[in-house]
Amino acid sequence: MVALVAAVAVGVFLVARQITAGNDTSLPEPEPELATEVGIGEEVRDGSFRFTVTRFHCDQRHVGVPPITRAATGRFCLVELRVRNEGVTPDIFDGSAQFLIDSASRKHLPASALGGPQFGPPISPVGDLFEVAPGLRELTLVTLNPGGMVEGVLVFDLPQEVTASEVELHGVPFFAIPGPGVRVRLN
Repeated sequence: MVALVAAVAVGVFLVARQITAGNDTSLPEPEPELATEVGIGEEVRDGSFRFTVTRFHCDQRHVGVPPITRAATGRFCLVELRVRNEGVTPDIFDGSAQFLIDSASRKHLPASALGGPQFGPPISPVGDLFEVAPGLRELTLVTLNPGGMVEGVLVFDLPQEVTASEVELHGVPFFAIPGPGVRVRLN
């Protein structure tokens, strides 16, 4: 009986609130620090991570450093990225939780998230990082301590006819329940 009374009270409150608010169903504006869409070179935050896309190019036919290389089925699009943990505990950046969004609003997973031994075994002592080009490492799973930072690249294999427009970045691993993330314009 108490639960029923509580449910009715909450319902009355919500109806009264809607009547006094009119028909305005808009959401409050996001905080400037937590912008939902920015461009290359601008910082954006999701979860405990602050992201900066530093460069984007979609013209690679091959990635890797011999003897470990991979040919694109279409063309590789590389999103160069800086990730900093601004939280108070160590956290995992998961490259497979990131998406490239094309001009038709379709989401594409990173090439490393598509399964199979596409890039071979990790060759870096700092984690599961594939060397895409000399000095440029693919970001897959990386644990960052508070204040820690990593720079690397997300690799996407897109068909030739697809045009990339945004990257959607998530501060939570793919195996967690991700929120909406943040988007960075690539053009």
